[in-house]
Amino acid sequence: MTESEENPPQGIGDLPEQEQQLGAGGDSVRVLTREAVKAGISALKRQRIHEHFPAYLHLRKLAVISGSLLTLLA
Repeated sequence: MTESEENPPQGIGDLPEQEQQLGAGGDSVRVLTREAVKAGISALKRQRIHEHFPAYLHLRKLAVISGSLLTLLA
């Protein structure tokens, strides 16, 4: 695991200066680096999920498709 995977950037100040960008009007634009995204995906892959969570996602998708999401949430 690389240093950036072990300690991913937490905010814009943690990024190298060339990766910090300003948007129109001087507003900050926060862009995740490739390393930060990889580290986040790696962290998520290591986490265990509840055994019923995939079924919940499938039922929710079907409810949205059928227009009955409100019934599902009630």
